[in-house]
Amino acid sequence: MDYWEEWKKEVCCDLNIDREDLSMILARIEASGLIERVIGTRGSKRYIGSINPGMGYYKVTPAFEKLMKFLELEP
Repeated sequence: MDYWEEWKKEVCCDLNIDREDLSMILARIEASGLIERVIGTRGSKRYIGSINPGMGYYKVTPAFEKLMKFLELEP
């Protein structure tokens, strides 16, 4: 959880937003289906997730990849 808090502090500083806004932004992006929260274990690694929206580890979804490819197109 220390890593998450450190990352959150750095991102908030870089983007000049407060922590509550970052959590809300992540929750909204998750609700849109562009990212999904990762919770569980993989081998001997435990991914510390949170049931609270806007907290924890995330991974991008195929929808995110599709959006990025669309935005790369030139008019």
